Amino acid sequence: RAYGEEGDCFGIAETLSGCEERLKASGFARIHKSFLVNLYHVSKLGKEKLVLDCGTQLYISRHRYGEIKFQFESYIRHMDFL
Repeated sequence: RAYGEEGDCFGIAETLSGCEERLKASGFARIHKSFLVNLYHVSKLGKEKLVLDCGTQLYISRHRYGEIKFQFESYIRHMDFL
């Protein structure tokens, strides 16, 4: 399932891994086996979880934390450049 801006849920016929590969270059990151997030909407990144700008807290997989931190910091630097 995927969620739109209004929280609407819609089905897609693609695996999360497929979505991850397709959206990685657009600022999306896989934070857990079940979650792919748009880094633009991350307001806070912690060691165990992140907070989205809507207030939703999502847990980060321990083995993905280093990669997520790197991707988030790279994304922030890129946005500051623009």
